[in-house]
Amino acid sequence: MPSFDDFFAARVQEIVSEFDDGTLIFLKGFAIPQIQQLIRHPNSLLNDQSLLQDGYLDVNALNDRWIDFVNAIKSADAPRVGFYEELLVISQFLPRIEAKRIVVVENNMLTPWVPCCFSHDLALRLFDFWQEEHEPKDSALNTLTQYYGDVKLLSGQRALFLPTVLDDERITTRPFWTGTPTLDDPDTEAEHIEAGSQRDWEYCFDFLQGRFSPALILQDGEQPGPRQSALLCAAREFGVPVYLDEAELYRERIKYDETRFIPVLKKYWGSRASFRELLFYQDPDRSRQTQTLSQGQIIAEIVDQCEAAQSGKPFSNIFITAPTGSGKSILFQIPAVYLAEKHLAGGHGLVTIVVSPLIALMNDQVDQLRRERGISIAACINSTMSMEERGAIIDQIHAGKISLLYLAPELLLTTHLQSFLGGRRIGLMVIDEAHTVTSWGRDFRSDYWFLGDFLKKAARDGLVFPVLCLTATAVYSGEDDVVNDTIQELGLEKTTIHLGNVKRENIEFDIQRRDPGKLSAGIDAEKMSLTMGRMREYIARREKVLTYFPFRSQVDQIYNLLPVGERMKIRRYHGQISAQERKLVERDYKSGAAMGLFCTKAFGMGIDVGDITHVVHYAPTGTLADYVQEIGRAARNADVKGVAHIDFFPKDLRYVRTLNGISEMRQYQLQEMLKKLCAIYRKKKRRNLLISAETFEYLFREKEVENRTKSGLMLLAKDLNNKYTFPVLIVRPKAMLSQNYVNVPHEIEEIFLRQYGPYVKFQEGARDRTVAAKNQASASDLTVYSAGNTFLVDMAAIWENCYPDRSFGMFKKEFFEKTIQIRRNDYRVSPRVRVEIRYADEHSSVMQRVEEAVGAIAEIFGRYKNGDVKQFTQHQFETDLAEALGRKIVQHEKFGLLLDIFTENVDENAAYVQSRSQVRVLRKRKQAGADDSVYFVSSVAYARLPSFFNRQAEQCTPNGADNSFFSFYPLTKNRQIEIMPLLRLLELLGLATYEIRGGEKAEVFIRINDPFKLESLAASGRYTNHVLQSIQEHHRRNERLMSAFFMADLSTEDRWELIEQYFLGNEGFVLEALGISD
Repeated sequence: MPSFDDFFAARVQEIVSEFDDGTLIFLKGFAIPQIQQLIRHPNSLLNDQSLLQDGYLDVNALNDRWIDFVNAIKSADAPRVGFYEELLVISQFLPRIEAKRIVVVENNMLTPWVPCCFSHDLALRLFDFWQEEHEPKDSALNTLTQYYGDVKLLSGQRALFLPTVLDDERITTRPFWTGTPTLDDPDTEAEHIEAGSQRDWEYCFDFLQGRFSPALILQDGEQPGPRQSALLCAAREFGVPVYLDEAELYRERIKYDETRFIPVLKKYWGSRASFRELLFYQDPDRSRQTQTLSQGQIIAEIVDQCEAAQSGKPFSNIFITAPTGSGKSILFQIPAVYLAEKHLAGGHGLVTIVVSPLIALMNDQVDQLRRERGISIAACINSTMSMEERGAIIDQIHAGKISLLYLAPELLLTTHLQSFLGGRRIGLMVIDEAHTVTSWGRDFRSDYWFLGDFLKKAARDGLVFPVLCLTATAVYSGEDDVVNDTIQELGLEKTTIHLGNVKRENIEFDIQRRDPGKLSAGIDAEKMSLTMGRMREYIARREKVLTYFPFRSQVDQIYNLLPVGERMKIRRYHGQISAQERKLVERDYKSGAAMGLFCTKAFGMGIDVGDITHVVHYAPTGTLADYVQEIGRAARNADVKGVAHIDFFPKDLRYVRTLNGISEMRQYQLQEMLKKLCAIYRKKKRRNLLISAETFEYLFREKEVENRTKSGLMLLAKDLNNKYTFPVLIVRPKAMLSQNYVNVPHEIEEIFLRQYGPYVKFQEGARDRTVAAKNQASASDLTVYSAGNTFLVDMAAIWENCYPDRSFGMFKKEFFEKTIQIRRNDYRVSPRVRVEIRYADEHSSVMQRVEEAVGAIAEIFGRYKNGDVKQFTQHQFETDLAEALGRKIVQHEKFGLLLDIFTENVDENAAYVQSRSQVRVLRKRKQAGADDSVYFVSSVAYARLPSFFNRQAEQCTPNGADNSFFSFYPLTKNRQIEIMPLLRLLELLGLATYEIRGGEKAEVFIRINDPFKLESLAASGRYTNHVLQSIQEHHRRNERLMSAFFMADLSTEDRWELIEQYFLGNEGFVLEALGISD
């Protein structure tokens, strides 16, 4: 058997001998012993031992020798061989290097990672750099950040790096390990290693060092993946016994004992309480056979994993799908109580954190635990709570009085975790409604996407705990896989999956296919009539009914048709009803005081009503998974028989199409975001950026800006990572603004600087500004002067050094509310927002084009306001504006955003704001029976639009470098920026770009790891985001599936068979059964 070094030398020579010209050959993914061989090779690109220092690659020496590498390539008349880091060093010169062919030979045993060939100290510093948000502090680290995008730390001072992938058409990649793997009968005595685990990577790392040992690689599925194939081929070369088998065959079937948790159940849930029996698939990859597990057994398994993690032993994360009403909440509530009472560390028990997407659900669960169960350790923190309320709960966590904490994902991600914990340890992290992690679902929440990075950082900080994912019905495997997609998004390694049985044999289907050609009235009117008829018929039989609608406007419409006398028996439920009405409806519907409910999907999460007989769908509301989850609310009690009804019209999927259209991003929005990132990078000339959501406000509707900005940036990051197998962009939500622009009145500036001087920096650029009077007819415009100087304040540093006993949020609240009295007058500091505008042309030219555009817009508004035709569509207005100006000034897909600048948000209870009253002169409403909305002019203020925009533009004359303007603005009473309408208009007209810092909306940290790739994609004008493309294709595929499902003539038994096959990923069966061509 050859040594690894001998084999490597022979293999390299074999590769080199294939070429007889100046081909450049680079070996990628090998360790220091192999790099030493490559440096000494007769065909070495650069035979220089000084590239190695103390047994490691010297990054500075490597970088300093770039000119030698280039010269060696120019003079090459035979194949040259080197290592991949040498290619990275000269990557920026590749376009100017004459090389016909560049071959990268990849160690496919480790793809896409490579061994760290630098000192371990440098690996640790690089890892920390990726977790932090600062520029690299030394040349070696700065160089590595340009070549590598991530670090995987292994045991024994080993690490793997994720290198950038070079984009050059001359580069071809080939594997180092070749051949067909042989699958021998496994030796079960060999070391068991789970594919993809940390031990898997360590084993392959050791293999490169010639440290061989028998291994049994356990993976999902029968056939080896690319890495496993490479390892098997390598093992055969050295005669090392390495085997492959399915992991499921080796998982220990532990019968967990539920008895130790019965005392907790009896104490808090009542002396007659018992654990429910739940039905799960025993081995969903092989069969549909089910097994019964009790809640108590699952609770025992969860606690066992928590205790293993606390003791430093191997543990598993757990993913559970179980139908609505099966009692998923108790699966973490009892462990939370047990861990808090039994595992005392430093006098306090372990903390359980529950990440939940709905504030109402959090409040209900905490209220129920405290009021009905007497569990006082539960609390929630959400965005609706005051800083005082949050601070009080955090104090109780620190004191050990709260150990079960419900948090919205955005609060978990944007607050320092230790400020919640106060030094306490986490026993369990629960991700409730985990399906919202994946971008496939209608309930997708962008903040859930960031949880994977959060969990990775928590592990690096020494926080070790299992993650429990809970959701109702979720697809396993196949094109619509939610389970494995979620596990991957969260970055979970070893995960035990319990898939709940989806078949509900006590629910039958009543699907009535309707022919619209036979109707005398419109489809919507007929559907309302049919739905109302069903509701009344079933209630008359004393059978409880739940009716789902796609839109809350439909719920309100049919509810308003009810006579007052029927509104006690039939109620409504959607996300916009008041908390008081919601609780009243839930109480009466559970008790039977109300027998019918019109609702949207908002009725569901965390609500358990056992005696619903009928679930009616006005129309489908989402995917097949959503539909099954919704009909699953029927017949939760074993003695109830349920029926799922729908009067299906062929066009019913248009509602789902509209819902998907509302939630989807657009390609042009992502293209604009890409361009904007490049513009900011060129201006700042640094790769670490803090970007406020307001910077992209011109691309999205006002209320959607934060969520859409984070979603868009993550779509960019994920797509570029998929494209280059390298994190071109790193995106993270920022903790609560750690730096604020603050206006300090002159009267208290000396006191302020005396107290906070080391933490503040004076800012130039505060300017006087003119504000329009409320009553234009009787008052003059106002000139607003700055009442003090503006400073950039390091709030995080002040908090850490001066107020560590308070939460960060509480400190910031006190900072801005504190008053200082001077000569009987009270003064306080106030926040400011920094606005920067970079003009695309001379300011006078920009002014002229703004005046021309707004003048034409105001004139068209006037025609509609005063003419016979009062309403207009977006298309009509686009045509009118193009005719008035003789050209198109805004791209077609952005025209809705232009109208949004002038459209009221009529459901907002906003305070009076000058810019809103002067600019928001339109209202918008849906047309009955049509997809398009119509607009009408609602205010005579349209006539003053030209003067408003001209005045704003006049005050923004350039005062900075590169034809730019910057200044500081206060936030208005409803937290808006008065200049925002102008900023949005300038961007949409292509006249300027803007950037905002210090606003109320979330900031996002962005690191641009490869500016060249970003710039080239933006400059091409042809960028397509393939992640978004796949989401859109998923939506179209779902529409086809849903339409075929409702149009198919199937029995109830056949429908449940098809549903089960769908949820287990058997797409072929589903497509064939429904007659859908692939």
